[in-house]
Amino acid sequence: MPHPVILPKFDMTMEQGTVVRWLREEGEAVQAGEPLVEVMTDKVNMEVEAPASGILAGIRARPGDVVPVTAVMAYIVQPGEVPPAEGPQAPPQEASAPPVTEKPPVAATPAARRLAREAGLDLNTVSGTGPGGRITEADVRQALEKRGQPTPAAEWRRVVADRMVQSAREVPQVHLTRAVDLSVAARSRGEASYTAVVVWAAARALRDHPRLRTSPDGTVAEAVHVGVAVDTPQGLVVPVVRHADRKPLGVVDAEVRDLALRARENRLGLQDVRGAVFTVSNLGMMGVDRFTSLVVPGQAAILSVGAVRLRPWVVGDALALRPVCELTLGLDHRVADGADGARFLDDLARWLDRVEEGT
Repeated sequence: MPHPVILPKFDMTMEQGTVVRWLREEGEAVQAGEPLVEVMTDKVNMEVEAPASGILAGIRARPGDVVPVTAVMAYIVQPGEVPPAEGPQAPPQEASAPPVTEKPPVAATPAARRLAREAGLDLNTVSGTGPGGRITEADVRQALEKRGQPTPAAEWRRVVADRMVQSAREVPQVHLTRAVDLSVAARSRGEASYTAVVVWAAARALRDHPRLRTSPDGTVAEAVHVGVAVDTPQGLVVPVVRHADRKPLGVVDAEVRDLALRARENRLGLQDVRGAVFTVSNLGMMGVDRFTSLVVPGQAAILSVGAVRLRPWVVGDALALRPVCELTLGLDHRVADGADGARFLDDLARWLDRVEEGT
């Protein structure tokens, strides 16, 4: 009897996923437990394993399709069996690509073949610009753009766009900006990045500001898990430093670096991107002095970190050059008021003056 390959519910909050690529071809023999298809959920790629040994058949969900959890994506059949003729339990939200019917011989680079397979593109319809007419990855991408089909990277961007539209539409937001003197941090941070310094200080300030740890439904998070926005080739990803308020600066810095590296290499798991109660976004290293970020839906606040620059600063009765940074706090106004944000920024500035304590 055919075994359905369904999209599993990887965690309690997952509702759907986007098919990235099939790791086995239709008609290919597979073993139970073997990775079968790669699916993106919350901008993290997960592998769905074969539920049984047999032959992969009846693929229903193509790369780029958005399918709900428990939907049938394909079947595993035994020799002589055929998959059911009906479609998936719940239809994908995107139109499925037609099956690939590549005819030999087609000269193409391995990267071009992989991308075409992921996108369900027939290489016979692509003109090659490589040596001897060989099809390159650039040729495949150009063909996908011409027919208006999103690449996996474009699908990632769509997920980001959906979240931002949700934030702009549903979350009434207020933003507060404060300039802070980072002289102590600059002197005491050692090899730690300014991003890690701000995460370290913000996590400690959050202990005394429960409203900034409160979701719109009124739930106050006890654990201080801080998300850190990371720019990747696929788009924005926000991995999470868990219990950031309990860790010394050196540990926070090591975790931020590790998470950023794994994000750029697309090696994050669901546990790496779930559970944040607050987010830090730093564009200072790109020369941006001040910016505002949209609050992540479900969180109460987000902190935008600008560039650290030497500026005139009043110290006592005199002027001095100090490393100064502008911090902009975005608030969900349903959860916290401007005064709550101002008090938080005040405590954050105090913690930034205590970096040398390192606790």
